[in-house]
Amino acid sequence: MVSAFEHSHDRSVSGTSAADAQGITDADRQIAAFRDLVELGEEEARVLEREAHGFVPPATAKFVDSLHGTLLRIGETRAYFAAPGIAARARRGQRRYFQRLFSCEYGAHYAWDQQAVAHSHSQIGIEPGWLLGVYARYVDYLAEVAGKAFKDDPAGALKVVQAGVKLAFHDAHEAIAELMRVLLERHKALLEAQE
Repeated sequence: MVSAFEHSHDRSVSGTSAADAQGITDADRQIAAFRDLVELGEEEARVLEREAHGFVPPATAKFVDSLHGTLLRIGETRAYFAAPGIAARARRGQRRYFQRLFSCEYGAHYAWDQQAVAHSHSQIGIEPGWLLGVYARYVDYLAEVAGKAFKDDPAGALKVVQAGVKLAFHDAHEAIAELMRVLLERHKALLEAQE
């Protein structure tokens, strides 16, 4: 297994400090600091690998369909899926997200996949509040499934949910950071165009 949260992002940032020469970027330091803040590390990966891997993915399709039913009922979120093919791509992407999440391989491939997802969010212009709402639904789903799978072991269910919450917050952070980066680039381009 790839170390759960070792140096997994390879983003380029400006600057030529000694840390950059070693391949450590400001983005990497920010990600590491965020993971430290929420205490997201190897233990969470082991808990998810050991406890959650087998029971979450089988129920994912039903959950994703339910989530999309909700998103399509709400006028503000329905608009994000108006373009042909967006809703189907989003469903496939969310199913893949759960497969990756519970693969317990959180190295470079996971990071690149998360970047691609975040970029997709930014392209359709989804607002951060809606992203947080979706990640909250992910946590609700995980808690429901963990409760059923560990009905005789509440401590085991709690460990799985705690690990899942930390991963969901990490991924929501990544998605919103990418969205903000894209929005800032667009704003900067508009300001430059006005000069």
